[in-house]
Amino acid sequence: MSPGQSAPSNPAVAVGEVSATDGRRSGDSPPSLPPDDRYHILQTRRRRDTLRYLRRCDGPVDARELAEWVAAREQETTPEMLTSRQRQRVYISLYQTHLPKLDEYGIVRYHKDRGAVTPLALVEHFDEYLAPSELESEPGDEDEDEDTRAWWRPYLALSSLGVALIGLSAGGVLPLPALAITGLVVSSFATLSVFHALVATGWTEGLDLAAVTTRIGR
Repeated sequence: MSPGQSAPSNPAVAVGEVSATDGRRSGDSPPSLPPDDRYHILQTRRRRDTLRYLRRCDGPVDARELAEWVAAREQETTPEMLTSRQRQRVYISLYQTHLPKLDEYGIVRYHKDRGAVTPLALVEHFDEYLAPSELESEPGDEDEDEDTRAWWRPYLALSSLGVALIGLSAGGVLPLPALAITGLVVSSFATLSVFHALVATGWTEGLDLAAVTTRIGR
């Protein structure tokens, strides 16, 4: 199935008694969601793509099939052409962050133990924002993975520390040569850059990177 194709209407996923019409009766209008909450949900591309997939579904879907569809859209390819690393990156992101967030807002019912996602009435609330004809690049897109937003902190902290140490050394406050401190700062930047590159290429999947980068930046 290519990214542009419609999602399956009813994947074979056992989710007990939960249904796509959970929480509403025939004839009821969908519950309301405040504009600020809608904006927050739509900020992240992976959540938008998740909603695009779910709005075509009448019942529960498999979380891994959903992750494959989202990953295929990101890579502009088909699910069959994805690498295992590309699949896993998106699946972990949905599993740890995006699906729990949608569940928290009452947009889906997410069963982690079953790996199943059931769209609820609020999914319809986003139809006007997710028209099929919309452009892929939308104003205000955030990074595909929310964890990457924390990377400015360790770089800023390391830069500030380096400037302070070199200044103290130049002023004679620290009994260390400026050249040695400069070497330490450069090697620290190199180490951080290597770690950043490993994250960007998916080698650190499964880590809570937002917590790691926030701790480094303190």
